[in-house]
Amino acid sequence: MAIRTRLFIRETHRIEQSQDGGFLLDGKVALGTDGGIPKIEIERMDLMFDGNTVTVPVIFYRDVFEPSLIEKHFAIRLGDDPASLFVFMNGSDGAGSYQLLWVFRRDGNHSRFSVPCPDCQFIDFESGVLDAAAEQAAGFLKKHD
Repeated sequence: MAIRTRLFIRETHRIEQSQDGGFLLDGKVALGTDGGIPKIEIERMDLMFDGNTVTVPVIFYRDVFEPSLIEKHFAIRLGDDPASLFVFMNGSDGAGSYQLLWVFRRDGNHSRFSVPCPDCQFIDFESGVLDAAAEQAAGFLKKHD
């Protein structure tokens, strides 16, 4: 898995004032900000399945900002079947925290679960304790597998 980030490029986004005084980016609430303009965005995501590089469609990360790609806040796990890859990530600008889980599948039927949580405890990847987005996604996947 490769995730490339860059400084936020205003010209590549539609920025609108939201009703609560914050901003909408490309018509959506921006994950990782507390109503302000982001500083860091994900430029590109690529996966490797069976030795082939697959570019992740931008729809899965277009509204994800201020990603934390350090080990404490980012983890990749293979699914029980080798056709699934789980990517857990936390991000924040300080107050606009979120937890996110991407489920990438070899067949291209990808999923994303996210939870904005300004006061949440982050997923503890080292101890294996799940929080917010991971628990929500685990429940969803059990119902739909």
